Amino acid sequence: MDIDPKLLEQLHYKNCDGKTPLHIALEAKNNRIVNLILDYMSNIDYAAVGLIKDIMKNLISFKGFEQYLIECPFQSLQMLNKQTLVIKKAEDKEIISIN
Repeated sequence: MDIDPKLLEQLHYKNCDGKTPLHIALEAKNNRIVNLILDYMSNIDYAAVGLIKDIMKNLISFKGFEQYLIECPFQSLQMLNKQTLVIKKAEDKEIISIN
């Protein structure tokens, strides 16, 4: 990625309401921008976990969150143990079989 790291650090800036661009994108339910911001945040040495800890639980389902966790310089035990279950097809509408 050829973007100046100082420019990327602006993703950690808060507005007058104390919200980062990620907070704003999440509130707007703009999934594309949330994933894009998470992708760019994964390229910054500073993970800003403290800035987004209040919305962390809302980010778990986003595709970009997994890459953010992988690249995050700080990883808690919960972050290390996050797993994604991929189901190709359901065996039954009510029951899913795992082999």
